[in-house]
Amino acid sequence: MSQDLHQETITLFNHHPKTDKWYSTALTGVHLELARGAAPSVNAGIVKGDDILAILPVSTGKTITEPDGETVRQYVRPKEYDALEDTAGHFTFHPQRDFFVMGNQATEPVDDDDYDEGFYHAMNDSLDEVYMIESASYFNLIPHFEIVGR
Repeated sequence: MSQDLHQETITLFNHHPKTDKWYSTALTGVHLELARGAAPSVNAGIVKGDDILAILPVSTGKTITEPDGETVRQYVRPKEYDALEDTAGHFTFHPQRDFFVMGNQATEPVDDDDYDEGFYHAMNDSLDEVYMIESASYFNLIPHFEIVGR
């Protein structure tokens, strides 16, 4: 069994309503647990239900360091993130709006209007393993976030 379970990299995409742009953050040292399955739906019968739990260790100040080893980002709550004039140096987990993908897919800010159905739908159409954030919880005893995606 591996001594270090936190070996994965994901890329978080935060939508900033003021600019209508998506900002990416590469998150390293993540532990992932995937549950593949199906769930019944009243309207659609059986619906594919792949859930993923991403466990992200952070410092006690809720900061992370990006893969370049230099860029440090501070977690802020979703409404605080939305109110920022400049999102540089920050990230958030906004359920039902933000999403993450597997690997380091970090990019320059992306204008949502550049895509007919929006950037999230374009990413979901072109990549496997794109997960909409369902919930995110912070635990401070051993500082980490647990992010559930679907």
